[in-house]
Amino acid sequence: MTARLMACLLQSEHPKLLPWRPLRANTEKVKELSRYADAITQDTARLKTKLEAATQPAVQRSLKRRIKAREKELLDIRKRIEVIIAGDDELSSKYDLLLSIPGLGEITCRILIAELPEIESFGDARQLAARAGVTPGHDISGNSGKTQTPITKVGSTHLRRALYLPAIPEALQPAPEELRESPQK
Repeated sequence: MTARLMACLLQSEHPKLLPWRPLRANTEKVKELSRYADAITQDTARLKTKLEAATQPAVQRSLKRRIKAREKELLDIRKRIEVIIAGDDELSSKYDLLLSIPGLGEITCRILIAELPEIESFGDARQLAARAGVTPGHDISGNSGKTQTPITKVGSTHLRRALYLPAIPEALQPAPEELRESPQK
Protein backbone atom coordinates (compact mmCIF):
# COMPACT_ATOMS: atom_id res chain seq x y z
CA MET A 1 0.00 0.00 0.00
CA THR A 2 1.50 3.32 -1.00
CA ALA A 3 1.73 6.28 1.34
CA ARG A 4 -0.65 8.28 -0.83
CA LEU A 5 -3.25 5.48 -0.74
CA MET A 6 -2.93 5.21 3.05
CA ALA A 7 -3.35 8.95 3.38
CA CYS A 8 -6.50 8.88 1.21
CA LEU A 9 -7.93 5.97 3.22
CA LEU A 10 -7.28 7.71 6.53
CA GLN A 11 -8.70 10.97 5.23
CA SER A 12 -11.89 9.22 4.10
CA GLU A 13 -12.31 7.44 7.45
CA HIS A 14 -11.23 10.36 9.61
CA PRO A 15 -11.99 13.67 7.87
CA LYS A 16 -10.87 15.75 10.86
CA LEU A 17 -7.44 14.11 10.86
CA LEU A 18 -4.75 16.75 10.46
CA PRO A 19 -1.58 16.09 8.46
CA TRP A 20 1.67 15.70 10.37
CA ARG A 21 3.79 18.81 10.56
CA PRO A 22 7.38 18.96 11.78
CA LEU A 23 7.99 20.83 15.01
CA ARG A 24 9.25 24.39 14.85
CA ALA A 25 12.98 24.67 15.57
CA ASN A 26 12.53 26.34 18.99
CA THR A 27 9.88 23.83 20.00
CA GLU A 28 12.24 20.98 19.06
CA LYS A 29 15.00 22.57 21.16
CA VAL A 30 12.69 22.99 24.17
CA LYS A 31 11.52 19.39 23.84
CA GLU A 32 15.04 17.97 23.71
CA LEU A 33 16.25 20.12 26.60
CA SER A 34 13.13 19.36 28.64
CA ARG A 35 13.57 15.62 28.24
CA TYR A 36 17.25 15.92 29.09
CA ALA A 37 16.34 17.91 32.22
CA ASP A 38 13.94 15.12 33.16
CA ALA A 39 16.71 12.54 32.74
CA ILE A 40 19.05 14.61 34.92
CA THR A 41 16.33 14.92 37.58
CA GLN A 42 15.80 11.17 37.65
CA ASP A 43 19.55 10.53 37.75
CA THR A 44 19.95 12.98 40.62
CA ALA A 45 17.18 11.25 42.57
CA ARG A 46 18.92 7.91 42.00
CA LEU A 47 22.22 9.34 43.26
CA LYS A 48 20.52 10.81 46.35
CA THR A 49 19.07 7.39 47.15
CA LYS A 50 22.54 5.86 46.84
CA LEU A 51 23.93 8.58 49.11
CA GLU A 52 21.41 7.71 51.82
CA ALA A 53 22.60 4.10 51.77
CA ALA A 54 26.33 4.84 51.47
CA THR A 55 28.45 4.27 54.56
CA GLN A 56 31.97 4.88 53.23
CA PRO A 57 33.11 8.54 53.43
CA ALA A 58 34.87 8.35 50.04
CA VAL A 59 31.69 7.11 48.38
CA GLN A 60 29.61 9.77 50.14
CA ARG A 61 31.99 12.54 48.97
CA SER A 62 31.90 11.23 45.41
CA LEU A 63 28.12 11.02 45.38
CA LYS A 64 27.80 14.53 46.82
CA ARG A 65 30.10 15.89 44.09
CA ARG A 66 28.09 14.12 41.39
CA ILE A 67 24.78 15.36 42.83
CA LYS A 68 26.08 18.93 43.00
CA ALA A 69 27.30 18.73 39.38
CA ARG A 70 23.93 17.34 38.21
CA GLU A 71 21.99 20.04 40.05
CA LYS A 72 24.20 22.74 38.50
CA GLU A 73 23.71 21.21 35.04
CA LEU A 74 19.94 21.05 35.62
CA LEU A 75 19.83 24.76 36.47
CA ASP A 76 21.79 25.51 33.29
CA ILE A 77 19.40 23.43 31.15
CA ARG A 78 16.35 25.12 32.70
CA LYS A 79 17.86 28.56 32.03
CA ARG A 80 18.42 27.57 28.39
CA ILE A 81 14.77 26.50 28.10
CA GLU A 82 13.67 29.78 29.69
CA VAL A 83 15.76 31.82 27.21
CA ILE A 84 14.35 29.93 24.20
CA ILE A 85 10.75 30.39 25.37
CA ALA A 86 11.27 34.07 26.21
CA GLY A 87 12.78 34.69 22.77
CA ASP A 88 9.90 33.10 20.85
CA ASP A 89 6.63 35.07 20.80
CA GLU A 90 4.42 32.03 20.19
CA LEU A 91 6.06 29.90 22.89
CA SER A 92 6.11 32.84 25.28
CA SER A 93 2.37 33.48 24.90
CA LYS A 94 1.60 29.76 25.39
CA TYR A 95 3.84 29.73 28.45
CA ASP A 96 2.12 32.76 29.97
CA LEU A 97 -1.31 31.25 29.30
CA LEU A 98 -0.33 27.92 30.89
CA LEU A 99 1.24 29.70 33.86
CA SER A 100 -2.09 31.43 34.53
CA ILE A 101 -3.69 28.03 35.31
CA PRO A 102 -3.83 27.47 39.08
CA GLY A 103 -1.63 24.58 40.18
CA LEU A 104 0.79 24.74 37.25
CA GLY A 105 4.29 25.97 37.98
CA GLU A 106 7.10 27.09 35.72
CA ILE A 107 8.67 23.65 35.24
CA THR A 108 5.33 21.98 34.47
CA CYS A 109 4.47 24.71 31.95
CA ARG A 110 7.82 24.26 30.20
CA ILE A 111 7.25 20.51 29.97
CA LEU A 112 3.73 21.06 28.62
CA ILE A 113 5.10 23.38 25.93
CA ALA A 114 7.68 20.73 25.02
CA GLU A 115 5.26 17.80 24.99
CA LEU A 116 2.16 19.54 23.56
CA PRO A 117 3.37 21.85 20.81
CA GLU A 118 0.15 21.29 18.86
CA ILE A 119 -2.24 21.75 21.78
CA GLU A 120 -4.61 23.79 19.60
CA SER A 121 -5.27 20.74 17.41
CA PHE A 122 -7.02 18.79 20.17
CA GLY A 123 -10.77 18.92 19.73
CA ASP A 124 -11.58 18.35 23.39
CA ALA A 125 -10.17 17.34 26.77
CA ARG A 126 -10.74 13.63 26.07
CA GLN A 127 -8.31 13.75 23.11
CA LEU A 128 -5.72 15.52 25.23
CA ALA A 129 -6.18 12.94 28.01
CA ALA A 130 -5.64 10.17 25.47
CA ARG A 131 -2.38 11.83 24.35
CA ALA A 132 -1.26 11.95 27.97
CA GLY A 133 -2.25 8.31 28.48
CA VAL A 134 -4.61 9.00 31.36
CA THR A 135 -7.81 7.69 29.79
CA PRO A 136 -9.40 4.66 31.47
CA GLY A 137 -8.31 1.28 30.21
CA HIS A 138 -11.11 -1.24 29.90
CA ASP A 139 -10.50 -4.85 30.85
CA ILE A 140 -12.94 -6.86 28.78
CA SER A 141 -11.50 -10.29 29.47
CA GLY A 142 -13.95 -11.23 32.17
CA ASN A 143 -14.65 -10.03 35.64
CA SER A 144 -11.33 -9.57 37.38
CA GLY A 145 -12.87 -8.26 40.59
CA LYS A 146 -11.07 -4.93 40.30
CA THR A 147 -13.03 -2.00 41.64
CA GLN A 148 -10.99 0.67 39.87
CA THR A 149 -10.26 0.96 36.18
CA PRO A 150 -6.55 1.55 35.47
CA ILE A 151 -5.34 4.23 33.09
CA THR A 152 -4.09 3.14 29.67
CA LYS A 153 -0.55 4.59 29.89
CA VAL A 154 -0.43 4.54 26.09
CA GLY A 155 0.44 8.23 25.68
CA SER A 156 3.45 10.33 26.55
CA THR A 157 5.17 9.32 29.79
CA HIS A 158 6.82 12.76 29.99
CA LEU A 159 3.45 14.47 29.77
CA ARG A 160 1.80 12.09 32.26
CA ARG A 161 4.64 12.59 34.76
CA ALA A 162 4.41 16.39 34.41
CA LEU A 163 0.66 16.39 35.08
CA TYR A 164 0.78 14.00 38.04
CA LEU A 165 1.84 16.34 40.86
CA PRO A 166 -0.39 19.27 39.83
CA ALA A 167 -3.35 16.85 39.76
CA ILE A 168 -2.93 15.57 43.33
CA PRO A 169 -4.54 18.55 45.16
CA GLU A 170 -7.54 18.37 42.82
CA ALA A 171 -7.85 14.62 43.31
CA LEU A 172 -8.00 15.10 47.09
CA GLN A 173 -10.90 17.57 46.87
CA PRO A 174 -14.44 16.21 47.16
CA ALA A 175 -16.26 16.00 43.84
CA PRO A 176 -18.60 18.91 43.04
CA GLU A 177 -22.24 18.24 43.88
CA GLU A 178 -23.30 18.09 40.23
CA LEU A 179 -20.76 15.33 39.52
CA ARG A 180 -21.66 13.10 42.45
CA GLU A 181 -23.73 10.04 41.76
CA SER A 182 -27.26 10.20 43.00
CA PRO A 183 -28.36 7.22 45.11
CA GLN A 184 -30.22 4.55 43.19
CA LYS A 185 -33.85 4.08 44.24
